[in-house]
Amino acid sequence: MRITEFFESDEVTRGRLLQALRRCDWRAAKFLLRLLEEGTFAETLGGKGRLFFLLDGETVVSFLTLSTQDCIVAPEMTPWIGFVFTFPEYRGRGNIGILLNHARKIAATDGAPCVYLATDHTGLYEKYGFTYWGNRVDIHGEDSRIYVAPTADIAPSANWKIETERLLLYPTSEEKMQLLIAQEKDAGLKQAYAEMLQGCIDEPEKRIWHILWFIERKSKRGTVIGDLSFKGLDEYGMVELGYGLREGYCGNGYMTEAVKAITKWAISQEGVTRVEAETSPDNTASQRVLAKAGFLPTGENGEEGPRFRYDKSCAQALS
Repeated sequence: MRITEFFESDEVTRGRLLQALRRCDWRAAKFLLRLLEEGTFAETLGGKGRLFFLLDGETVVSFLTLSTQDCIVAPEMTPWIGFVFTFPEYRGRGNIGILLNHARKIAATDGAPCVYLATDHTGLYEKYGFTYWGNRVDIHGEDSRIYVAPTADIAPSANWKIETERLLLYPTSEEKMQLLIAQEKDAGLKQAYAEMLQGCIDEPEKRIWHILWFIERKSKRGTVIGDLSFKGLDEYGMVELGYGLREGYCGNGYMTEAVKAITKWAISQEGVTRVEAETSPDNTASQRVLAKAGFLPTGENGEEGPRFRYDKSCAQALS
Protein backbone atom coordinates (compact mmCIF):
# COMPACT_ATOMS: atom_id res chain seq x y z
CA MET A 1 0.00 0.00 0.00
CA ARG A 2 1.09 3.58 -0.55
CA ILE A 3 -0.01 7.10 0.30
CA THR A 4 -0.55 9.81 -2.29
CA GLU A 5 -1.47 13.48 -1.84
CA PHE A 6 -4.19 14.76 -4.17
CA PHE A 7 -2.79 18.21 -4.94
CA GLU A 8 0.71 16.86 -5.61
CA SER A 9 -0.56 14.20 -8.02
CA ASP A 10 -0.63 14.40 -11.81
CA GLU A 11 -3.85 15.05 -13.71
CA VAL A 12 -4.50 11.39 -14.49
CA THR A 13 -4.11 10.36 -10.86
CA ARG A 14 -6.34 13.20 -9.70
CA GLY A 15 -9.02 12.06 -12.09
CA ARG A 16 -8.85 8.53 -10.72
CA LEU A 17 -9.04 9.78 -7.12
CA LEU A 18 -12.03 11.98 -7.92
CA GLN A 19 -13.72 8.97 -9.47
CA ALA A 20 -13.25 7.08 -6.21
CA LEU A 21 -14.88 9.95 -4.32
CA ARG A 22 -17.82 9.89 -6.73
CA ARG A 23 -18.61 6.29 -5.82
CA CYS A 24 -18.60 7.12 -2.12
CA ASP A 25 -22.15 7.58 -0.80
CA TRP A 26 -21.08 9.31 2.45
CA ARG A 27 -22.60 12.79 2.67
CA ALA A 28 -19.34 14.43 3.78
CA ALA A 29 -17.48 12.82 0.87
CA LYS A 30 -19.96 14.35 -1.56
CA PHE A 31 -19.31 17.75 0.05
CA LEU A 32 -15.54 17.19 -0.26
CA LEU A 33 -15.99 16.25 -3.92
CA ARG A 34 -17.90 19.48 -4.54
CA LEU A 35 -15.12 21.54 -2.94
CA LEU A 36 -12.57 19.91 -5.23
CA GLU A 37 -14.61 20.21 -8.38
CA GLU A 38 -15.50 23.86 -7.67
CA GLY A 39 -11.97 24.75 -6.62
CA THR A 40 -13.08 25.97 -3.17
CA PHE A 41 -11.18 23.42 -1.06
CA ALA A 42 -8.54 25.87 0.21
CA GLU A 43 -11.00 28.71 0.73
CA THR A 44 -13.41 26.56 2.75
CA LEU A 45 -10.78 24.82 4.87
CA GLY A 46 -8.69 27.88 5.74
CA GLY A 47 -5.92 28.11 3.20
CA LYS A 48 -3.61 25.43 1.89
CA GLY A 49 -4.75 22.00 2.96
CA ARG A 50 -3.81 18.45 2.08
CA LEU A 51 -5.89 15.50 0.97
CA PHE A 52 -4.27 12.10 1.49
CA PHE A 53 -5.36 8.83 -0.08
CA LEU A 54 -4.23 5.34 0.94
CA LEU A 55 -4.01 3.11 -2.12
CA ASP A 56 -3.89 -0.66 -2.51
CA GLY A 57 -2.36 -0.85 -5.95
CA GLU A 58 -4.64 1.54 -7.85
CA THR A 59 -7.64 1.02 -5.55
CA VAL A 60 -8.50 3.70 -2.98
CA VAL A 61 -8.63 2.25 0.53
CA SER A 62 -9.05 5.35 2.73
CA PHE A 63 -8.77 9.11 2.61
CA LEU A 64 -8.63 12.11 4.95
CA THR A 65 -7.76 15.80 4.96
CA LEU A 66 -5.28 17.84 6.99
CA SER A 67 -6.27 21.51 7.04
CA THR A 68 -6.23 24.73 9.03
CA GLN A 69 -9.90 24.51 9.96
CA ASP A 70 -12.75 22.02 9.80
CA CYS A 71 -16.39 22.04 10.90
CA ILE A 72 -15.61 23.56 14.33
CA VAL A 73 -15.16 27.34 14.57
CA ALA A 74 -12.11 27.59 16.83
CA PRO A 75 -9.17 29.59 15.40
CA GLU A 76 -7.03 28.65 18.41
CA MET A 77 -7.35 24.95 17.53
CA THR A 78 -5.40 23.91 14.44
CA PRO A 79 -4.66 21.89 12.34
CA TRP A 80 -7.60 19.54 11.86
CA ILE A 81 -7.87 16.05 10.44
CA GLY A 82 -11.18 15.71 8.64
CA PHE A 83 -13.23 13.75 6.09
CA VAL A 84 -11.90 10.47 7.52
CA PHE A 85 -13.25 7.55 5.51
CA THR A 86 -12.40 3.92 4.69
CA PHE A 87 -14.24 2.05 1.97
CA PRO A 88 -16.35 -0.82 3.40
CA GLU A 89 -14.35 -3.65 1.83
CA TYR A 90 -11.22 -2.47 3.66
CA ARG A 91 -12.69 -1.79 7.09
CA GLY A 92 -11.65 -3.65 10.24
CA ARG A 93 -7.98 -3.92 9.25
CA GLY A 94 -6.59 -0.77 10.86
CA ASN A 95 -5.83 0.84 7.49
CA ILE A 96 -7.04 4.27 8.58
CA GLY A 97 -4.37 4.25 11.29
CA ILE A 98 -1.72 4.47 8.58
CA LEU A 99 -3.24 7.69 7.24
CA LEU A 100 -3.86 9.15 10.70
CA ASN A 101 -0.23 8.58 11.65
CA HIS A 102 0.91 10.05 8.34
CA ALA A 103 -1.17 13.18 8.90
CA ARG A 104 0.27 13.57 12.40
CA LYS A 105 3.80 13.30 11.01
CA ILE A 106 3.10 15.97 8.40
CA ALA A 107 1.62 18.21 11.10
CA ALA A 108 4.75 17.68 13.18
CA THR A 109 6.91 18.65 10.21
CA ASP A 110 4.84 21.83 9.91
CA GLY A 111 5.60 22.62 13.56
CA ALA A 112 2.17 21.81 15.03
CA PRO A 113 2.35 20.31 18.55
CA CYS A 114 -0.96 18.47 18.11
CA VAL A 115 -3.83 17.77 15.72
CA TYR A 116 -7.60 17.93 16.26
CA LEU A 117 -10.44 15.83 14.93
CA ALA A 118 -14.23 16.28 15.16
CA THR A 119 -16.47 13.21 14.96
CA ASP A 120 -19.60 11.52 16.22
CA HIS A 121 -17.74 8.24 16.77
CA THR A 122 -16.96 6.91 20.25
CA GLY A 123 -14.18 4.41 20.92
CA LEU A 124 -12.61 4.53 17.45
CA TYR A 125 -9.91 7.19 17.49
CA GLU A 126 -8.71 6.27 20.98
CA LYS A 127 -7.12 3.22 19.32
CA TYR A 128 -4.92 5.52 17.25
CA GLY A 129 -3.49 7.74 19.98
CA PHE A 130 -6.28 10.34 20.18
CA THR A 131 -7.77 11.60 23.45
CA TYR A 132 -11.30 12.92 23.93
CA TRP A 133 -11.15 16.71 24.50
CA GLY A 134 -14.81 17.68 24.81
CA ASN A 135 -17.91 18.53 22.81
CA ARG A 136 -18.70 21.56 20.66
CA VAL A 137 -21.46 22.50 18.26
CA ASP A 138 -20.21 22.46 14.66
CA ILE A 139 -21.10 24.80 11.79
CA HIS A 140 -24.07 22.57 10.93
CA GLY A 141 -25.55 23.00 14.41
CA GLU A 142 -24.75 19.42 15.39
CA ASP A 143 -22.95 18.33 18.55
CA SER A 144 -19.48 16.95 17.78
CA ARG A 145 -16.96 15.10 19.87
CA ILE A 146 -13.50 16.66 19.61
CA TYR A 147 -10.35 14.55 19.88
CA VAL A 148 -6.75 15.68 20.10
CA ALA A 149 -3.48 13.84 19.50
CA PRO A 150 0.10 15.01 20.00
CA THR A 151 2.50 14.97 17.09
CA ALA A 152 5.72 14.60 19.09
CA ASP A 153 5.20 10.91 19.85
CA ILE A 154 4.61 10.06 16.19
CA ALA A 155 7.31 12.24 14.63
CA PRO A 156 10.77 10.85 13.94
CA SER A 157 13.16 11.64 16.79
CA ALA A 158 16.88 12.32 16.49
CA ASN A 159 17.34 10.04 19.51
CA TRP A 160 16.01 7.18 17.41
CA LYS A 161 18.97 7.29 15.05
CA ILE A 162 21.84 5.28 16.44
CA GLU A 163 25.35 5.56 15.03
CA THR A 164 28.20 3.11 15.56
CA GLU A 165 31.68 3.07 14.08
CA ARG A 166 30.45 1.53 10.83
CA LEU A 167 26.66 1.50 10.99
CA LEU A 168 23.56 3.66 11.16
CA LEU A 169 20.44 2.19 12.79
CA TYR A 170 17.07 3.85 12.34
CA PRO A 171 13.35 2.99 12.43
CA THR A 172 11.50 2.84 9.14
CA SER A 173 8.04 4.27 8.46
CA GLU A 174 4.62 2.62 8.38
CA GLU A 175 4.49 3.36 4.66
CA LYS A 176 7.69 1.40 4.04
CA MET A 177 6.35 -1.39 6.24
CA GLN A 178 3.34 -1.62 3.90
CA LEU A 179 5.68 -1.90 0.92
CA LEU A 180 7.71 -4.61 2.65
CA ILE A 181 4.56 -6.59 3.37
CA ALA A 182 3.42 -6.28 -0.23
CA GLN A 183 6.82 -7.28 -1.67
CA GLU A 184 7.84 -10.02 0.78
CA LYS A 185 7.53 -13.54 -0.65
CA ASP A 186 8.41 -15.46 2.52
CA ALA A 187 5.13 -16.17 4.35
CA GLY A 188 6.75 -16.13 7.78
CA LEU A 189 8.41 -12.76 7.29
CA LYS A 190 5.28 -11.36 5.68
CA GLN A 191 3.27 -12.28 8.78
CA ALA A 192 5.96 -10.90 11.10
CA TYR A 193 5.99 -7.55 9.27
CA ALA A 194 2.19 -7.41 9.35
CA GLU A 195 2.21 -8.01 13.13
CA MET A 196 4.78 -5.23 13.59
CA LEU A 197 2.65 -2.80 11.58
CA GLN A 198 -0.47 -3.77 13.52
CA GLY A 199 1.42 -3.10 16.75
CA CYS A 200 2.21 0.43 15.50
CA ILE A 201 -1.47 0.96 14.76
CA ASP A 202 -2.75 -0.51 18.03
CA GLU A 203 -0.19 1.22 20.25
CA PRO A 204 1.02 4.39 18.49
CA GLU A 205 2.52 5.66 21.74
CA LYS A 206 4.75 2.55 21.73
CA ARG A 207 5.42 2.67 17.99
CA ILE A 208 9.19 2.53 18.41
CA TRP A 209 8.89 -0.87 20.10
CA HIS A 210 6.92 -2.34 17.16
CA ILE A 211 8.40 -0.76 14.03
CA LEU A 212 11.22 -2.34 12.01
CA TRP A 213 14.70 -0.82 12.32
CA PHE A 214 17.07 -0.79 9.34
CA ILE A 215 20.82 -1.38 9.53
CA GLU A 216 22.75 0.71 7.03
CA ARG A 217 26.47 0.91 6.30
CA LYS A 218 27.81 4.43 6.81
CA SER A 219 30.39 3.90 4.09
CA LYS A 220 27.64 3.19 1.57
CA ARG A 221 24.63 5.28 2.56
CA GLY A 222 21.29 3.99 1.38
CA THR A 223 22.42 0.36 1.41
CA VAL A 224 20.41 -1.58 3.99
CA ILE A 225 22.30 -4.68 5.09
CA GLY A 226 19.94 -6.00 7.74
CA ASP A 227 17.26 -5.16 10.25
CA LEU A 228 16.29 -5.32 13.90
CA SER A 229 12.97 -5.22 15.71
CA PHE A 230 11.40 -5.36 19.12
CA LYS A 231 8.16 -7.19 19.92
CA GLY A 232 6.50 -4.48 21.93
CA LEU A 233 7.11 -3.22 25.46
CA ASP A 234 5.30 -5.34 28.06
CA GLU A 235 3.90 -4.30 31.45
CA TYR A 236 7.09 -5.42 33.20
CA GLY A 237 9.37 -3.28 31.03
CA MET A 238 10.67 -6.13 28.89
CA VAL A 239 11.36 -5.79 25.17
CA GLU A 240 12.33 -8.74 23.01
CA LEU A 241 14.92 -8.21 20.29
CA GLY A 242 14.96 -9.86 16.88
CA TYR A 243 17.58 -9.32 14.17
CA GLY A 244 18.93 -10.51 10.86
CA LEU A 245 21.51 -9.71 8.18
CA ARG A 246 21.03 -9.86 4.46
CA GLU A 247 22.94 -12.34 2.35
CA GLY A 248 26.56 -11.40 1.74
CA TYR A 249 27.12 -9.39 4.92
CA CYS A 250 27.67 -12.12 7.51
CA GLY A 251 31.06 -12.74 9.09
CA ASN A 252 32.07 -9.07 9.34
CA GLY A 253 30.90 -8.35 12.91
CA TYR A 254 28.05 -6.12 11.70
CA MET A 255 25.38 -7.96 13.68
CA THR A 256 27.33 -7.84 16.92
CA GLU A 257 27.98 -4.13 16.42
CA ALA A 258 24.29 -3.46 15.73
CA VAL A 259 22.94 -5.59 18.59
CA LYS A 260 25.34 -4.00 21.08
CA ALA A 261 24.29 -0.50 20.04
CA ILE A 262 20.53 -0.99 19.98
CA THR A 263 20.56 -2.95 23.25
CA LYS A 264 22.48 -0.19 24.98
CA TRP A 265 20.00 2.34 23.58
CA ALA A 266 16.95 0.28 24.58
CA ILE A 267 18.01 -0.30 28.18
CA SER A 268 18.52 3.46 28.61
CA GLN A 269 14.92 4.25 27.58
CA GLU A 270 12.31 5.14 30.17
CA GLY A 271 10.22 2.16 31.26
CA VAL A 272 12.60 -0.51 29.96
CA THR A 273 14.01 -2.89 32.57
CA ARG A 274 15.50 -5.60 30.38
CA VAL A 275 16.02 -6.78 26.81
CA GLU A 276 15.50 -10.44 25.93
CA ALA A 277 16.17 -12.54 22.84
CA GLU A 278 15.97 -16.16 21.81
CA THR A 279 17.64 -18.29 19.16
CA SER A 280 17.23 -21.75 17.75
CA PRO A 281 19.41 -24.34 19.57
CA ASP A 282 21.67 -24.88 16.56
CA ASN A 283 22.16 -21.19 15.70
CA THR A 284 25.54 -20.83 17.36
CA ALA A 285 26.38 -17.69 15.35
CA SER A 286 23.38 -15.86 16.81
CA GLN A 287 24.24 -17.07 20.29
CA ARG A 288 27.78 -15.72 19.88
CA VAL A 289 26.35 -12.34 18.85
CA LEU A 290 24.27 -12.19 22.03
CA ALA A 291 27.18 -13.26 24.22
CA LYS A 292 29.47 -10.61 22.72
CA ALA A 293 26.73 -8.01 23.24
CA GLY A 294 26.60 -8.86 26.97
CA PHE A 295 23.49 -11.05 27.08
CA LEU A 296 23.30 -13.88 29.62
CA PRO A 297 21.38 -17.19 29.31
CA THR A 298 18.13 -17.26 31.30
CA GLY A 299 18.10 -21.07 31.50
CA GLU A 300 14.67 -21.09 29.86
CA ASN A 301 13.49 -22.03 26.39
CA GLY A 302 11.07 -20.10 24.22
CA GLU A 303 9.25 -21.11 21.05
CA GLU A 304 12.46 -20.95 19.01
CA GLY A 305 14.96 -22.15 21.60
CA PRO A 306 17.16 -20.88 24.46
CA ARG A 307 16.44 -17.40 25.80
CA PHE A 308 18.93 -14.70 26.78
CA ARG A 309 18.58 -11.50 28.80
CA TYR A 310 20.30 -8.16 29.15
CA ASP A 311 19.46 -5.84 32.04
CA LYS A 312 21.00 -2.87 33.79
CA SER A 313 23.41 -5.13 35.70
CA CYS A 314 24.76 -6.39 32.37
CA ALA A 315 25.17 -2.81 31.20
CA GLN A 316 27.12 -1.95 34.34
CA ALA A 317 29.34 -5.02 33.91
CA LEU A 318 30.25 -3.88 30.37
CA SER A 319 30.86 -0.26 31.31
